[in-house]
Amino acid sequence: MKVAEIEEQLREIWKGFSKYHPDQAVTRAQVMNLIVYVPHSESENEVSLTLADVAHQSPGRMIVLMHHSEPTMSSWVNALCHLSSGGRKQVCCEQIMIRGANESPLQWSSAVLPLLVPDLPVFLWWHESVRVNTDLLKVLTESVDRLIIDTSRAEGDHHEVLSLMKEQGEWLAISDLNWAALTPWRAAVAGLYDHPECRPCLENLNRIEIECESQFRECRQAQLFTGWMASTMNWKWAGRPNLVNGARKIVIVETHASSGNQDRLVLVRLRSDRSEFVVSRQGQYLRCEIVIEGRNRGSQLIQLPLESLSTFLSKELMILGHDRIYEKAIRFLD
Repeated sequence: MKVAEIEEQLREIWKGFSKYHPDQAVTRAQVMNLIVYVPHSESENEVSLTLADVAHQSPGRMIVLMHHSEPTMSSWVNALCHLSSGGRKQVCCEQIMIRGANESPLQWSSAVLPLLVPDLPVFLWWHESVRVNTDLLKVLTESVDRLIIDTSRAEGDHHEVLSLMKEQGEWLAISDLNWAALTPWRAAVAGLYDHPECRPCLENLNRIEIECESQFRECRQAQLFTGWMASTMNWKWAGRPNLVNGARKIVIVETHASSGNQDRLVLVRLRSDRSEFVVSRQGQYLRCEIVIEGRNRGSQLIQLPLESLSTFLSKELMILGHDRIYEKAIRFLD
């Protein structure tokens, strides 16, 4: 596989648009570079469909690395197109597929890095646990601006995330799709602190109960939520899983996980003496219920955004800087 051959295939694609669609305007759009690592062939279709959706919001040069049983490295190119909002022209971006087997990290990076469009941000979407093929991951992260991972894919990944943060320092920003899925939950709990009657009770919490579903022994989202809440409130560990709050009182943390096909929160209950705050999943909504000093203060429904892989990925591709709140939560979990 030669880089020059790939570039020639891309030029032929654009020439073909002019030749076979002379009456239709085509815009070649590039706002970023996206490298995608796909270690399993069964994930190829999911990734391809996701990138087709992402191209609507964040068009760019997308380079997909796929592990396969073929003896030699091979490649082909595609154009991802969609009609503009006015419907008069097509907006297209490029997808480069590279398939290999047991190539070394240097061989993979030598195939990828020359294909990056200069002067555009570079994202790496690692569609696997960060504990898989760590040598290639470390080589590629040296050349990207932001690493996108999903800690719901394996147990214990936050330890490896912390190692990457220590090794790469300020050079590498990290996004976590599992953390992105927690955004409505974090917003709902943070909103409770804006209520003047709730805040004094919340500052004296003595128990946190979390119910969740997960395909693993421990729920990733429950851990991230605990890390976020404790690090935001400047709490400390009091012998895991319990915490010490700002008033130096013990906060009992209980997590109840049931088996499920995905890693997600179902309910969060915050308690302090005779007060209780509950955020629970109700279909496509979050229900927030408030009881203060034994009196019910009502409830609120918050509609959840569309929870799809392409939605989460598109939002992360719009972020360039560090997510300091996420990094602080990960450090707390160490």
